[in-house]
Amino acid sequence: MSLSIWLSNHKVAFSLVPYEDKQYLVCTGNIGFQKVHFVEDLQTGKRAVNHNHAMLESGPDVDRLVIELIKSL
Repeated sequence: MSLSIWLSNHKVAFSLVPYEDKQYLVCTGNIGFQKVHFVEDLQTGKRAVNHNHAMLESGPDVDRLVIELIKSL
């Protein structure tokens, strides 16, 4: 596969997510099912990378995973 096709088909989205009076940057792959790639604390720069979970189907599953990653920071 060429690099240009890979770049077109594997795009990510970034969101600022508030949680317990702090802001977190959440990086997700949004082609098909969602995959949370990482969560970053904007104050400290610490990042929790998602190594264990593949694509997620539902919103509540994504929410639980993001909160789990935030709490691991």
